[in-house]
Amino acid sequence: MTGQEQLFNLQNDSSELIDLALSKENEKLLIIWRKKMVAHLTERGENWVKDAKLVIQKESVQFGANHPKYKKQ
Repeated sequence: MTGQEQLFNLQNDSSELIDLALSKENEKLLIIWRKKMVAHLTERGENWVKDAKLVIQKESVQFGANHPKYKKQ
């Protein structure tokens, strides 16, 4: 896992083939969505958001934090 951010327009690119995060012209849009992700994941604790920044996960997460199979890192 690299922790690289990705941004897709799911209305125009439902197959997620064009990563908009790679283009400088989408930097403001990426910042907006990053802030939304931070706000959404903050309640899950420091495994997800620390110092108002997203935490890169060591492994792919297959289950939500409240799922019985979720492993806390």
